[in-house]
Amino acid sequence: MDANRRTVLKGAGAAAGGALFSTTGAAADTVRAALGDGIDAEDDDLQGALVVFEPGASYDVLDRFDLPDGTYEMDALDIVYTRATGTALRAIAGLDRVQYVEANRRIDYHNGDAQVATTAGEAQERFDLGYTGDGVHVAVIDSGVDAYHPDLQDRLRHNYQFQDPLSTDTAWTDVGPADTDDIGHGTHCSGSVVGEGNRNLEHEGMAPDADLTVYSTGAGLFILNAVAAYNHILDTLTAPVEDGGLGEELHITSNSYGSAGGNDFNPAGGQERATWRAFDAGITVVSSAGNSGPSTNTLGGAKTAPHILCIAASHDGQGEGIDATTKPTSFSSRGRTANHGQQNPESEGARWNEFPNGEGGFTGEDRRDALANVNEFNRESSSAEAFADEKQPDSLSFTAGPGADASVAADGAKVGSPTYVEYTPKNDGVGSIEATISWNPPGQDLDINLRKGGEDGPVESSAASLNNPEVLSAQVDPDATYVFEIIPYAAVQATGTIDLIERKQSADPPTGPYGVYRPSVIAPGSAVVSTMGASALKALEASYGATPADTGVFYSALSGTSMSCPVTAGVTAQVMEAYYRNNGGEYPDPEEVIRLIEGGANPNAEAAYTPYNAGAGLVDAVRTIETFAEPGNVPTYEQINLAPLGDEPVTLSATGSRQDDGQVFTAGGTNQVTVTIDILSHDVEAAREQLPDGWTVVGTNEGVTKESDTEVSFDTGMVNEATTKGESAEFSFFVEAPSDPAASNQYSLGPTEVRKNSGVDNADTFVPVSGTSSTEYVAAVGTGSPL
Repeated sequence: MDANRRTVLKGAGAAAGGALFSTTGAAADTVRAALGDGIDAEDDDLQGALVVFEPGASYDVLDRFDLPDGTYEMDALDIVYTRATGTALRAIAGLDRVQYVEANRRIDYHNGDAQVATTAGEAQERFDLGYTGDGVHVAVIDSGVDAYHPDLQDRLRHNYQFQDPLSTDTAWTDVGPADTDDIGHGTHCSGSVVGEGNRNLEHEGMAPDADLTVYSTGAGLFILNAVAAYNHILDTLTAPVEDGGLGEELHITSNSYGSAGGNDFNPAGGQERATWRAFDAGITVVSSAGNSGPSTNTLGGAKTAPHILCIAASHDGQGEGIDATTKPTSFSSRGRTANHGQQNPESEGARWNEFPNGEGGFTGEDRRDALANVNEFNRESSSAEAFADEKQPDSLSFTAGPGADASVAADGAKVGSPTYVEYTPKNDGVGSIEATISWNPPGQDLDINLRKGGEDGPVESSAASLNNPEVLSAQVDPDATYVFEIIPYAAVQATGTIDLIERKQSADPPTGPYGVYRPSVIAPGSAVVSTMGASALKALEASYGATPADTGVFYSALSGTSMSCPVTAGVTAQVMEAYYRNNGGEYPDPEEVIRLIEGGANPNAEAAYTPYNAGAGLVDAVRTIETFAEPGNVPTYEQINLAPLGDEPVTLSATGSRQDDGQVFTAGGTNQVTVTIDILSHDVEAAREQLPDGWTVVGTNEGVTKESDTEVSFDTGMVNEATTKGESAEFSFFVEAPSDPAASNQYSLGPTEVRKNSGVDNADTFVPVSGTSSTEYVAAVGTGSPL
């Protein structure tokens, strides 16, 4: 073994030096379960990742890894952010008290009067109500805010801007009265919550007297941004002054971002942990449902959390045609249909269909069991507990070395013969160990492997950090025998000890259910008019509905569940104020808030509502306040009626994926796009993708036809054949970014669309393939990145 081996091992991460980590049996299954899909375990480049620890676990186990950029520890969440190689991240995922290692992947923003549709305006203006969110503090986690906007400047309490926590002392800096919003999304969302309507009272927010804090993530949003915001909220904003915090009270967060879904809820995910900790601390989390409709089972995994309010998007009932209704929009993500469990027996199923109300409908009881299970999963007592001191194994002694003959050391170190020290777990019920290996003289250089079954057994864990002592953690079988393999490198002999701590097997977490696979409620999200900063008007100018030319320069219309989310956050502020003023000066806790909002919604506002597209129905501020909040009568889960099922439509739906060369381009740059169509509910007769104006198709691969400069079609024979076999149809093509000097902007590419001509309720309509959209940024030559 040559001298370079030490450098390689140290760079790969000492807990698992490449192939030293066992990939067989149950241990390998645990590693795969804990390693998120976005992590490439074979990639030697650094990858950003969030390491989610069991509650109360120590982060010290990361010290033995070579993490060149260091770590950012989010103590309020038991999450650590770092950048490491795929090999190291795979090893970290195998550590005993690590629950999940999640890629820091990009997530998307979920981009007429909502006051009328939700009765928020009536709740503000009626003399016997008059609830405007006074005393309620809302945090909007989004692209930023124009702090100079006349509707927002008096409401803004904090304007936090994100910075890379691995290169600075903190992730967030309060920049005060500054415009932190490059694209206008966050300013628009903030106005829906607290906008004062100073330049146009018709565009007042739902809770114009509430206080506002904004966490500005910038135009590009990653999981780290969202998770770090919650850590700051819990560790700084609301932490007691005596603990170094600001001691402020925060009641609601508004979250208009996420990713396409369809998966079961994962309580160990970074966002999932962050929002749970907020909920547990008394903060109500309001989240957009996503824009992957009209296909069912398109709620992003974090959106199905039982501890949040998940908001679908409706039309606002104030226009013409479909805008004269409050029907669900076509883009609003849907939950699971009643037959989902039959079609997908490995999933948690729809669950809402398990709780009939005796009148042909269903209740909100699906949330109760899921909430209890997530609570149990997150309890610190479920973590591994050490046995009592008197039950710990005696220290093990060893002699190792020399690792090389001193006479030839100058020609390159040669590894010496390993020393093997046998270890058999002492306690029945042991689940893991922590071994501290120390030796003298300290100049000896040792690597330690823990092998199962004998000297030639698989390596369960390793320590090779070049430190003395070394610390090694591993899961163990109480009925197995192990050996510590101690490999010397330096030309000296050393004696040492292995001190062991045996930990009990962690309490098995609940097997589920964990998720709520429907929206909580529905609220206006189509052509919602709200505040827009002047510097961002071009970036997100309305494509449907009122424009700044119609509303004045400070407002614009946007559509998306990004809009229905802050609308509901504002209504929630009104409801909390009403409860506080009429119930002894106490606010309802987050679980009570969820029941208030769901119980007060109108499940029969539209015949088109179902449990999976509207949850408990249309948000209704006045009904919620008068029936429940003012009298302090929080409805039980049994008293919450979901929207009636009616006749379930037979619709075409599809899911897939998308991969681009990158997300920031110089004007005129070329981008390869690869899309897959993975699942189809029915065979299709057409499949296509259309590009935004200014983008050009410049090349295609097999199965792709260029129909025009801005459109390609895909071979439906390949699509139908592959999906029928349970396989994916993959297509790739090349596009050129706009080259105009004014092209610097944000662009939405995709989604891929499919169409069936008959036999489904949405026949002759192109349906988006969930998961095939992306956001790209183009910087004109010489202007720099819009990020």
